[in-house]
Amino acid sequence: MPFFGGSLLMTVLLIVCLATFAALSLQAAGADYRLSRRYADYTRAYYEADGSACLVEAALSDFAANSLEADDAAAWTAVAAEAGGEDPSAIQGAAGTEVSFFVTLPGEEIRLIVRLRYGAEADDPVRLAWKTEAFGEAAEPEDTHLPVWTGEETP
Repeated sequence: MPFFGGSLLMTVLLIVCLATFAALSLQAAGADYRLSRRYADYTRAYYEADGSACLVEAALSDFAANSLEADDAAAWTAVAAEAGGEDPSAIQGAAGTEVSFFVTLPGEEIRLIVRLRYGAEADDPVRLAWKTEAFGEAAEPEDTHLPVWTGEETP
């Protein structure tokens, strides 16, 4: 009677290994898909907020070029708020008018903060800030630091 134990055992072991690697590959592919979906949603939200901020900037530039009230900080604030800027503020200074506002990214706890300066000699605004900032629960950093030995304690 022939002996099939060793080859049968190797075949079963090979099938188990292949099935394990297949399951791990499917899990990794699913994780990659979820991560890419999340990044795509964030990117879409960022560009929506960026587009809204550009519309506010265009409204402010139009106001700077065509308005006789360009020396009135309240008028700048009203234009920014009417165009969709959240919590706008304007400050008059020697270098011109500095306007700041933010736009919240849809579906995210992140806002796009914009600061612009409109001077008397420049047609286009100077962008002082155009950055994202987390707020709410996203702004609270987790304590993930590893303890570092400072030399004060004896190991």
